[in-house]
Amino acid sequence: MVIVNTIGIYFAARSHFRIKEAIKSVFSLPAIYASLLALLLRSFQIHLPEPIDTGVSMISAAYSPIVLAILGMQMMNVKTSSIKNKEQVTFWTGMGIRMIIAPIISLLCLFLLKIDGILHSVLFVLSCMPVAVNAGILAQKFYASPQIVTKTILWTTLLSFIFCRLLLFGCTDQAYRKVRGFLVRRI
Repeated sequence: MVIVNTIGIYFAARSHFRIKEAIKSVFSLPAIYASLLALLLRSFQIHLPEPIDTGVSMISAAYSPIVLAILGMQMMNVKTSSIKNKEQVTFWTGMGIRMIIAPIISLLCLFLLKIDGILHSVLFVLSCMPVAVNAGILAQKFYASPQIVTKTILWTTLLSFIFCRLLLFGCTDQAYRKVRGFLVRRI
């Protein structure tokens, strides 16, 4: 979350702004301030009053439907006709990074950190998830090729139904059996 709302915003803004303006963009969005406030509240063990906590919980529960509605509106603007060669390269680069390079880097990091078992499987699967909807919203806000980003979100989401299943069976078969056995016992 912090990386997306700092480095991600910087790179999204950098596509159209100079360095100074891009850095200002990072601090123009409320997420960075909310993170700092949460860190302060947690470090001093201060709890929000019940009505405020309830309101924050309701807003966080509404986040996913709102973001998916925004994604749907963005997808209406995605053209199905042939795209320019440069945009095709950008699209396929994004797909390749998300679907091939990210899992390889994830496996390397998990190996170097000597993480194994169920934690290994969970972290690996999370690293193989589709491009987050937040990327489309940031691309729209900073005019950073929102149609290409939205198309990448759509295709990584569709392909993840197949790709994540292959990764589960190919790389984490033993952990998958453990999780499945655990779920079967609980149900």
